[in-house]
Amino acid sequence: MRAAIAAVVLASIIDWLTGTYHAMLLVLGLIGVVTVRAERRNKQFHGALRQALAHDWQQSQHWTTLLQFIRPTAPLPSARDWAASPDFLSVVATEVLRRRPAVVVEASCGLSTVVIGYLLKAQRDAGLPGRCISLEENATYADACREQVALHGLSDVVDVVHAPVSGKPGEAWYTDLSALEGVTIDMLVVDGPSPSADGSLPRAPALARLRAQLADDVVILLDDGARDTERQTVEQWTAELPSLTSEYLPLEKGAWRLVRGDHSGGA
Repeated sequence: MRAAIAAVVLASIIDWLTGTYHAMLLVLGLIGVVTVRAERRNKQFHGALRQALAHDWQQSQHWTTLLQFIRPTAPLPSARDWAASPDFLSVVATEVLRRRPAVVVEASCGLSTVVIGYLLKAQRDAGLPGRCISLEENATYADACREQVALHGLSDVVDVVHAPVSGKPGEAWYTDLSALEGVTIDMLVVDGPSPSADGSLPRAPALARLRAQLADDVVILLDDGARDTERQTVEQWTAELPSLTSEYLPLEKGAWRLVRGDHSGGA
């Protein structure tokens, strides 16, 4: 409304100065175009804002529900960004609660390590076995994660192993796998190694390196599934091990769930 009034005033001044009626029409036309574009951008902004708020509300719901299950005794690290998102953590928790895995192995430690630790500790309290082995390439992150594990009283359930990544492109993976010797892996959570700058698939070697230790009814959860590298990784895994079935999960960062055996139902 103010823009229209200003347009009329400006056009009147120009018309008074020039004595040309067309000047008024020109200014009004220009103001009209600007107004329409501004209204369109305003609608787009509010639409995007509504979507963002709805998305954040969903993540908040996942986080609130998760906290009710794990009941942490100390503050938790932040979620999202580089850390796992609440919706992915919810999928991880659901699989642990459903399967009661004796051994969970993680490729890359973090917030998910603490969440899994709480669930496995409750599992142990119920008389069932439960252990998490988390491989981490970065020594600083490994130390920080161990501190978090200790802070939450989970050191008897979670082992954080500093395992640097080395090898030629396409084959580089965690080097120290001694903590996995003789272990049967019921659940594998893959959120590392870090993305590679050479265009290779840094997480793909996980299957080849751990295939012999995977349980018959193993479940594999791959985070960051919306990335093309993760999609290619899943294609490679299902080609290497045809007994695996894959399912894409449309989470905040995308994820893949791969299973074989009797537990093939959706998450």
